[in-house]
Amino acid sequence: MCKAIGHTDGIAAAKSNIARARSKYESDRNNHELLKASRELYQLRVAELGEESGYTICAGKNYALRLQKANRREEARELLMKLPATWS
Repeated sequence: MCKAIGHTDGIAAAKSNIARARSKYESDRNNHELLKASRELYQLRVAELGEESGYTICAGKNYALRLQKANRREEARELLMKLPATWS
């Protein structure tokens, strides 16, 4: 439905949710797909909503969590440091 109405944020969120569900049921081989979907959702929200948006901050937090789980802790730390201080 999101594709039909051109709702890009909804498409990115759906891809992220699908990738998350797959990773839970198909072990670690889809973690790369989940990481990619999380990154795309975060980047889309930054572009469309700005860095201060609660939705963007939440997507950034989730992307940082995926980076950490992929043993990319330095990238996760840098991302978390970029998120606005309003996040709690």
